Amino acid sequence: MTVNRAARLQFAIHELIDILAEDITARVVTAIAKAETAKPASPPVRQPLINRSEPQPRRLLRRAQVSERTGLPKNTIYDHVKRGLFPAQIKIGCSVFWLESDVEGWIEKHIPAGG
Repeated sequence: MTVNRAARLQFAIHELIDILAEDITARVVTAIAKAETAKPASPPVRQPLINRSEPQPRRLLRRAQVSERTGLPKNTIYDHVKRGLFPAQIKIGCSVFWLESDVEGWIEKHIPAGG
Protein backbone atom coordinates (compact mmCIF):
# COMPACT_ATOMS: atom_id res chain seq x y z
CA MET A 1 0.00 0.00 0.00
CA THR A 2 1.34 3.38 -0.93
CA VAL A 3 1.71 6.26 1.52
CA ASN A 4 -0.87 8.31 -0.38
CA ARG A 5 -3.43 5.50 -0.30
CA ALA A 6 -2.84 4.90 3.44
CA ALA A 7 -3.32 8.59 4.17
CA ARG A 8 -6.59 8.65 2.20
CA LEU A 9 -7.80 5.51 4.01
CA GLN A 10 -6.93 7.05 7.39
CA PHE A 11 -8.77 10.25 6.42
CA ALA A 12 -11.84 8.22 5.36
CA ILE A 13 -11.84 6.34 8.66
CA HIS A 14 -11.71 9.62 10.63
CA GLU A 15 -14.58 11.00 8.54
CA LEU A 16 -16.68 7.91 9.31
CA ILE A 17 -15.92 8.21 13.02
CA ASP A 18 -17.01 11.88 12.98
CA ILE A 19 -20.24 11.01 11.17
CA LEU A 20 -21.02 8.20 13.61
CA ALA A 21 -20.26 10.41 16.61
CA GLU A 22 -22.63 13.13 15.33
CA ASP A 23 -25.34 10.51 14.69
CA ILE A 24 -24.98 9.00 18.15
CA THR A 25 -25.03 12.45 19.75
CA ALA A 26 -28.21 13.37 17.89
CA ARG A 27 -29.89 10.12 18.95
CA VAL A 28 -28.92 10.61 22.61
CA VAL A 29 -30.20 14.19 22.62
CA THR A 30 -33.49 13.04 21.06
CA ALA A 31 -33.88 10.24 23.61
CA ILE A 32 -33.22 12.62 26.51
CA ALA A 33 -35.74 15.11 25.16
CA LYS A 34 -38.38 12.37 24.82
CA ALA A 35 -37.70 11.14 28.37
CA GLU A 36 -38.02 14.64 29.80
CA THR A 37 -41.33 15.30 28.04
CA ALA A 38 -42.67 11.92 29.18
CA LYS A 39 -42.19 12.78 32.87
CA PRO A 40 -45.42 13.51 34.78
CA ALA A 41 -46.15 17.21 35.24
CA SER A 42 -47.08 16.89 38.91
CA PRO A 43 -45.66 14.64 41.62
CA PRO A 44 -47.65 11.52 42.43
CA VAL A 45 -50.28 11.79 45.16
CA ARG A 46 -48.88 10.62 48.47
CA GLN A 47 -50.84 7.73 49.93
CA PRO A 48 -51.49 7.61 53.68
CA LEU A 49 -49.02 5.46 55.60
CA ILE A 50 -51.74 3.44 57.28
CA ASN A 51 -55.04 2.51 55.68
CA ARG A 52 -57.23 1.89 58.72
CA SER A 53 -60.02 0.21 56.69
CA GLU A 54 -57.94 -2.85 55.85
CA PRO A 55 -56.29 -5.09 58.44
CA GLN A 56 -52.56 -4.50 58.43
CA PRO A 57 -49.98 -7.19 59.13
CA ARG A 58 -48.08 -6.60 62.34
CA ARG A 59 -44.50 -5.58 61.74
CA LEU A 60 -41.71 -5.27 64.24
CA LEU A 61 -39.14 -2.47 64.14
CA ARG A 62 -35.65 -2.59 65.59
CA ARG A 63 -34.41 0.24 67.77
CA ALA A 64 -32.40 1.82 64.95
CA GLN A 65 -35.49 1.85 62.73
CA VAL A 66 -37.50 3.49 65.52
CA SER A 67 -34.81 6.16 65.89
CA GLU A 68 -34.80 6.73 62.14
CA ARG A 69 -38.58 7.14 61.96
CA THR A 70 -38.99 9.30 65.04
CA GLY A 71 -35.73 11.24 64.99
CA LEU A 72 -35.22 10.36 68.66
CA PRO A 73 -31.85 9.11 69.90
CA LYS A 74 -31.62 5.77 71.72
CA ASN A 75 -31.39 7.22 75.24
CA THR A 76 -34.41 9.47 74.70
CA ILE A 77 -36.49 6.54 73.44
CA TYR A 78 -35.72 4.47 76.53
CA ASP A 79 -36.28 7.48 78.83
CA HIS A 80 -39.67 8.15 77.20
CA VAL A 81 -40.60 4.45 77.53
CA LYS A 82 -39.67 4.53 81.23
CA ARG A 83 -41.82 7.65 81.79
CA GLY A 84 -44.74 6.25 79.77
CA LEU A 85 -44.38 8.80 76.97
CA PHE A 86 -43.48 6.29 74.27
CA PRO A 87 -44.76 2.78 73.43
CA ALA A 88 -42.99 0.01 75.34
CA GLN A 89 -40.61 -2.31 73.56
CA ILE A 90 -41.15 -6.04 73.10
CA LYS A 91 -38.28 -8.27 74.14
CA ILE A 92 -37.69 -11.38 72.03
CA GLY A 93 -34.67 -13.31 73.17
CA CYS A 94 -31.82 -10.81 73.53
CA SER A 95 -33.36 -8.35 71.08
CA VAL A 96 -35.93 -5.60 71.54
CA PHE A 97 -38.55 -4.50 69.03
CA TRP A 98 -41.44 -2.08 68.75
CA LEU A 99 -44.70 -2.66 66.94
CA GLU A 100 -44.71 -0.52 63.82
CA SER A 101 -48.34 0.43 64.44
CA ASP A 102 -47.48 1.70 67.95
CA VAL A 103 -44.61 3.83 66.63
CA GLU A 104 -46.71 5.18 63.73
CA GLY A 105 -49.52 5.99 66.19
CA TRP A 106 -47.08 7.88 68.41
CA ILE A 107 -45.79 9.84 65.40
CA GLU A 108 -49.34 10.73 64.28
CA LYS A 109 -50.21 11.84 67.82
CA HIS A 110 -47.18 14.16 67.94
CA ILE A 111 -47.62 15.83 64.54
CA PRO A 112 -48.97 19.34 65.12
CA ALA A 113 -52.48 20.05 63.79
CA GLY A 114 -52.26 21.08 60.13
CA GLY A 115 -48.66 19.85 59.93
